[in-house]
Amino acid sequence: MTINIANIANAAVSRIMALSPALRPLEPPVRQMIKERDLPGIAGAAWVAANGLRGIVAPPKIPDIDGPALARQGLHFASDPTILNEVLFRTFGPESSVYRRLALLQTFRALGQILANVSHEVGLREYFDIYAKTLTGDERFRFGEEERERQKKLLDDSVKIYQDWIVSAAKIYGWDVDYVGFDQVSEMIGYFVGAVEPHGALDPDFFGTLWDGRMMPVADDVNFRFGKKQRQFGLGMVVDILMLPLIHRGKNVRRVVRSLKDITEAAEKLGIRPEWFINEGRLAEIRLKAPPGMAEEDFNFTGCYSNVLDPDHPSKYVNMGGVVSSALNIGKKTKGPVGIMLKTIHGSQEAMPKRSKHFPFDQKVRTRRTIVHRVEEVITIPYESLHDLASPKQKEALGEKLDLAMRRHLEIDKKLARLVGILGRMGGYEGLEERLARLGEQDKDWFIVADRLRSVPESEFSPLCGRFLEMVRSDPPVQTEVLESFLRTVSDIVFAADPK
Repeated sequence: MTINIANIANAAVSRIMALSPALRPLEPPVRQMIKERDLPGIAGAAWVAANGLRGIVAPPKIPDIDGPALARQGLHFASDPTILNEVLFRTFGPESSVYRRLALLQTFRALGQILANVSHEVGLREYFDIYAKTLTGDERFRFGEEERERQKKLLDDSVKIYQDWIVSAAKIYGWDVDYVGFDQVSEMIGYFVGAVEPHGALDPDFFGTLWDGRMMPVADDVNFRFGKKQRQFGLGMVVDILMLPLIHRGKNVRRVVRSLKDITEAAEKLGIRPEWFINEGRLAEIRLKAPPGMAEEDFNFTGCYSNVLDPDHPSKYVNMGGVVSSALNIGKKTKGPVGIMLKTIHGSQEAMPKRSKHFPFDQKVRTRRTIVHRVEEVITIPYESLHDLASPKQKEALGEKLDLAMRRHLEIDKKLARLVGILGRMGGYEGLEERLARLGEQDKDWFIVADRLRSVPESEFSPLCGRFLEMVRSDPPVQTEVLESFLRTVSDIVFAADPK
């Protein structure tokens, strides 16, 4: 006797759908998942359905949390760890994937709370209808204008849940998280966008929302919305309902334009303050330990040049286009001044280096670390000046100005010159710190190479580093073509070693 699992599953779906008309929107996608034997999809649909029913039967309690007050005090779970973190530290040591997996449980708990709250607010039928619409297609779900107040309430509730998740995750990871300079943002009236560098990690780089519930990182649209698992487990649905800012980093121009329009609308309608990671993706992991005789802090510091945005253009390490375009779009749409906040993040790359590229990002994490979100300055662009920044050339000039300011605040060029000076002295060469500083002023590629060398595999470092030091001390300086060729070689190695 042969048992047809698909027939049994379809019969079960028919019985379940007969329980309530509210479940009908789920029927077509679930039957398709059964046909394709998509077990993760079926699990995701069951998860979304369970949280929807939970929202009707037992609505979630929204956390009573004052995020800004906690941010002003800072989170201190490295200097004063919880009992759970102490047990994990003694059992698994300072670096383990266990920390990440427990934090992921908190992530799904928070996502479940948000889904249940959405169901409670909109009703079960509309909840399942929205979920079904977000499972396919490349258009985001949108509430009508008449639903705006309800959408704002959903956003306010979700921010509380998200802020509570930040605190819970920091406890598990055993991190101190400090917020510096945010008062100058709190005093601002109106709209602003953020330029954030470096983007070294996942969770800790998304902790800025604890200070300001409308300060939302601009996330990758595939990892947070259009990926198959993200749709199936309801993340895409939540992102759409709350109008969270996303950007398309692929080659679909229509989706890029659509993303920028969505960000402008979210700022205008809901007061969202988008934070752009100008490195786009996370920085490459610093794969090497400091050479013998060198202090770890002199070698393993957060960089800004290591992400290879485009292997065909290895000199590219940041993309200011999103920051500049959304600032101008928001200013023009709201007919008022717009601010550009320059924020640096310190310590995140060391705490959670890039080791996994795809959702749910299961990887090793380091505990007992300090993360600092620091607002360096806010540049205000008056409405009257927006038309002066309309041309591509003017936008590019503004982007270069912002990039220079960020590098100055990070003191990255100075740190890299010092690193090369130390490496040079270890090899018997003097004066390389000052020499790299002069060369880097003339051509940033020197600094880019110095930063990316720390992200090559260990077996490649010694010969590449030796060759680079010889190039730095060369007199007369090497030809530009030689530097460009070496940069491409190093960049190709870093790009190939990046997690796939």
